[in-house]
Amino acid sequence: MPPKAILITGVYGLIAGAAYTHLAQSPDQYEVYGLARRRQTSDRVPEGRIPDIPDNRFILSDLSDLKQLQEVFANIHTVVHMAADPRPEAPWESILHSNIQGTYNVF
Repeated sequence: MPPKAILITGVYGLIAGAAYTHLAQSPDQYEVYGLARRRQTSDRVPEGRIPDIPDNRFILSDLSDLKQLQEVFANIHTVVHMAADPRPEAPWESILHSNIQGTYNVF
């Protein structure tokens, strides 16, 4: 049986990056992809815990782009949605864009 294609959103965040690293250790079971709006880790990710994502497994995308997400998700078996703005002091625009609209588009 071929490996399952799994896409993790917010892959450069603390928990999403750890999930990517863990799943990528089983290439016979999982073909793991990471999606983020920039190729830069969150400030909360400790040095040395940055996921090593090959270019062909990384998708640069903003979750507000529904059309692009539909294309990206076309060949994916499972989406692990971890992208969000976790800051308690985040401005409303960021919460609306990342946490609400982005989650809506993923679903």
